[in-house]
Amino acid sequence: MKRDDIPLIKALEAYIKTEYGVSGDCPFPEDFDDLAFRHPDNKKWFALLLLVRRERFFPGEPGELYLLNLKNDPKRMSLLYDEKIHPAYHMNRKHWLSALLDEGADLPLLKRLIDESYALTAPKKARSRSKIS
Repeated sequence: MKRDDIPLIKALEAYIKTEYGVSGDCPFPEDFDDLAFRHPDNKKWFALLLLVRRERFFPGEPGELYLLNLKNDPKRMSLLYDEKIHPAYHMNRKHWLSALLDEGADLPLLKRLIDESYALTAPKKARSRSKIS
């Protein structure tokens, strides 16, 4: 499975590039499937695209799926959890969530979550001026 063959991932990468002028980079040596999206000034991740085994989320199911880790407000996160939004994989589950990028993923919701994650990981000066709705 290649991320370039998945329209949803291409749409999310294009959205991040258009909105924030950022392209993903490979955060892990020897791993070219995963991408980190970072703030240009402080280099903090605001999104992490990962290819993981499906069985991590669906026990007994073979194959792989992509997910997008995003930072969110811990007070609101549990309200977002459903079959597509889970506590974060490979990150602090108190502050991060994982959005599964398989069929049926909600593109407008993902864009809103990206925007919120970007605001929450912004440098402190910029964060105090940004609004999270």
